[in-house]
Amino acid sequence: MGFSKKLKAIYDQISFYSTYFNFCREHAGMMKKSAIKSAPAQESGIVEYKWTL
Repeated sequence: MGFSKKLKAIYDQISFYSTYFNFCREHAGMMKKSAIKSAPAQESGIVEYKWTL
């Protein structure tokens, strides 16, 4: 996350990071269903595949 003086820019950065963390980033600890690394949103059944940016 970066630095910004504007509150809206900070909210946008937090939204972007949390989306990336939950939908795009592979997590080694999330290998309950299969041996393939997956994103938390994928493991919880929100999406069927990992997103890319």
